[in-house]
Amino acid sequence: MRVDDPSGRTWWVGRRWLPWKPRKRARVSRFNDGALEFLEVVEHPVLLVVFLLFLFPILAVLLLLLLEWLAVLAVLPLLVLARLALPVPWTVVARRRDSDGTRFRYAVSVRGLAASRALIATAADEIARTGAPTSFGAPNVRPGRRRGRAVRPARSSR
Repeated sequence: MRVDDPSGRTWWVGRRWLPWKPRKRARVSRFNDGALEFLEVVEHPVLLVVFLLFLFPILAVLLLLLLEWLAVLAVLPLLVLARLALPVPWTVVARRRDSDGTRFRYAVSVRGLAASRALIATAADEIARTGAPTSFGAPNVRPGRRRGRAVRPARSSR
């Protein structure tokens, strides 16, 4: 759920469905219109062999990524059913990003779907009143980008 604090900053408050924190991957740029024109240059047999030597590792990596996604899609329904049936703790997260790129992230584990729903409502109310979810404790603050490179995130004790 999106919540605005008194100063006008937008927060996102919700729960994580996966028991692990998803990791970010590098984005692969899409081919533009003339991206495959280099295949016309590969007419010499030696160049074709060199091209294929570079092509096979790339295809192997793409195949591994596809298999990883298929594994996640196969396990995800079972994890969702287990989360709903078993008393597994839910991670409730409140986060926002400032205009300079600084990220504020609050996270708390709570048992039960109803308890997590109540904590989300409480956090949204606290953010609307005070500007921060005070029931979550101290935030994990990650500075924004400096000089074109990413700054390593602060390690959390959770």
